[in-house]
Parts: sequence; C-alpha cells; structure tokens
Amino acid sequence: MSSDIISIHNSNYNVTLGVNDFSPKEADTRKAQAVAGCLRPVGGKFGEAPLVLRGLNSQDKAEKLELREKKGADWSELRIDWLTLSFDDKYLDDILNILMSYYGDYAKSRPRTFYNTAYAFNLHSVSVLFNDYSQDFIEDMKGRFTITLSGSAIGFLGIDLFMRLASELMQFSPTCSRVDYAFDDFYRVVEVEDIAKVSKLGDVKGFRKVNYLEPTDRGVITGKQVSLGRRGSRGNGKYMRIYDKLLESNGEMDCIRYEVEFSLKYSQLAWSQIILFCAMNDSKLLTQHIGEFLGGAVDFIHREHGVKNLDRLKQYGWWSEIISRIGTAELSFRSSPNKELAEMARNRKKQYNPILAAEYIALGKAKFFEMLEEDLKDGHLRLQEKHNQAIHRARDVAGLPIGDLVFKHPKVSELIIEDIFLKENF
Repeated sequence: MSSDIISIHNSNYNVTLGVNDFSPKEADTRKAQAVAGCLRPVGGKFGEAPLVLRGLNSQDKAEKLELREKKGADWSELRIDWLTLSFDDKYLDDILNILMSYYGDYAKSRPRTFYNTAYAFNLHSVSVLFNDYSQDFIEDMKGRFTITLSGSAIGFLGIDLFMRLASELMQFSPTCSRVDYAFDDFYRVVEVEDIAKVSKLGDVKGFRKVNYLEPTDRGVITGKQVSLGRRGSRGNGKYMRIYDKLLESNGEMDCIRYEVEFSLKYSQLAWSQIILFCAMNDSKLLTQHIGEFLGGAVDFIHREHGVKNLDRLKQYGWWSEIISRIGTAELSFRSSPNKELAEMARNRKKQYNPILAAEYIALGKAKFFEMLEEDLKDGHLRLQEKHNQAIHRARDVAGLPIGDLVFKHPKVSELIIEDIFLKENF
C-alpha cells in the first residue's frame, strides 16, 4: 500500500457550463430520461442541461476573447474523456440498473480483452464486460467485471449528471484502472509540430519516450500527433497525446487537443479526487482538478547542460500560458510507514522466496534452518517502528494479546518454520 501525496498550484477558476442544442433523436432520448426522473431540466426548459461544447463556433468572438482573459478553463475545454472501472461480480445487476437509468437499454455486443461477455448501451459508447461462468473464462478475471465510459458518453450527460452517476457508482467501491483527461486549446497557443521539436530536444519533463506521428492526409485536412510515454503497464501510469483535433473531427473542431491517459497508481489517485468532488457536488473543483492533473502531468522547460535541478530551469512561454489557465498539480508517491503485515509477506514472497528455496536446496534441511534461525535473531534486533505497528495490528485483528511482540524471544520452532516454508515453496 502507498500513501498518495498531492500538492496543488495555480488554483483559480471561473467555471461556465455551456448549452448545446439537441438533435431531434437526442432530444427524444433526453425527454424520456427527464420523464424517468434521470434528468432535471435547467431553468424549467427541456434541452438546457449542461453539455460539453462542440466546435469553435460554440461561442461568438467577443465571448472567446473574454474567456481567454479569464484565469481558468471550463467544462467546454476540460473534460473526462474516458473512464474504466471494475467491480465485484455481485454488483453486476446493480450497476446495469444504474447505467440503464442514464443511458437506456443495452444489448449483447462483441466481448473484449479478458472477458467472454459484453453489453453495450444503445447510441452510447458505454460497455459492460464480464465473464459468463457457464462459458470458458480467464481465471484471473474471475469475480470482477468492468465498465467503460467514453468521452462522448460522459459528454452526453454533462458535468452535473456525470457527478450524480459517479456518486452512485462509488457506493460499490470500484477500482479505477484508467481515466483520461482532455483539454481543447481553441486558441492554438502552440502548434503540434513546435511541441514535437521541443520534445525531441529533450526539453520535456515527466516523460522519457517521445514519438511524433508524421502527418496523414485525409483529403484537404492534415493531422499531426506527439505522444509522450508508454501506455498501460508498459509505462509509469501516464501517457500523453497532443494532436490537431481538426482531422479527427472532420473539420468541426479547430483546436489542439491535449489528452493524458492515467493508469496504475495515477488512475486510482485521480478517481479518489473525482469522487471527492462529486460527493461535495462541486463542479468547479472537479473541473479545476482535471486541469491541474493534466497540467501537472508534463512540463516543457529549456534544459541547460549540467543543471540537474529541473525546477530551476526556465519554462517555455507557451506552456506557461496554457497552465496559467488550466492549473498544475505536482504529484508524488511515497511508501506509507503503516504497511500491513500481509503486504510485507507479499513483498517477501515475491522478492526473497526464490533465494530461500535456492539456499534450502544447496545447504540441506539442517543447515538451512540453522541459518534461518540466526537470520530471524538478526531480524528481531533490526525491527523498526513500522514493523512493530504491523505486528500489533495483525495480532489485534487475530484477537491475540497485543502486549508482547511476536519475536520477543527469537528462538523459533523449527517445526513451525519448516511447515510454513515448505507449504509456500514446494
């Protein structure tokens, strides 16, 4: 287990929720949800629920200039672009019912990854992946199921309804394995090819791997992309894409898109912040959090030969302008001093059991346990406060007296050690 430490900087936001006109088909869906009590129309008029703004023409010129002068971006520019959560299998029916109340009916679809069954919700990029135990399934995934929500599915709800959905989901203690944050720079403060040049020079902090995708031609529109880091388990939990949104949106969105895909420890930390602000029902803090995490994932600095303290280096002006609007968060992780005994045991099995097994085979039974007893005596003398606390908690949970430490007298029964060791290793 680890303790996640986060410090926040540049936190000054004025959040404005935008309004989108609905297509007739989407309006029908919204009306059905409103009737079902899933959507609360704003201002008493149907169709005024806050949504993600689409396209550069969603505001007039004067409003854009005013927005750029403000400190902070809003939900039209900052958004959650992907969310993957996993739950205990016993909650499958509960989660399906919750998702139905927001997205309507679902039907079977083609399964992905480690699951043999999948449901997809009509008209939305929402999937539920699970194992039907009457069929063959991957043993490692037994007991869990996964839901994925795309950016369009989250954008369909708008920030208020998404917060309500997240608050309902968090009651079932999900694990977040991936969450993507996105920022759309409609003012194109810097172009993708310029970011690529800076990144190739090594003037980037937070990532080592840099990849620039050459432009691909689709008619008259050209797209460019810079990727930083590695995805998923191959990386450190952060993967960033910066690209020209004009191509992907078929010319509808003239902006530079910044996306960060958080996984591993970062996704869990991000999810903990999401549910905190959802529980507080504070859309301003949620939007602020998205910008600060995204802005804190990377930094673009003028590196100087021989300077190891990167915090002293000058930041590129265009990046300073961007984070002055979205904010930045410095994320750091450190080991908790209150590790549980079970975690210590897992670490020991993973790191040291093969060494112990080799010594057992090489030395033979008698010499091995003689050596092990001496090592236990040495370990007892080197116990630290974190070990004593873990021992006390373990004995408390087991209902054993807490007064004496387990190894107060280092002499340990060879029979007990042999029984435990052989069961674990042979």
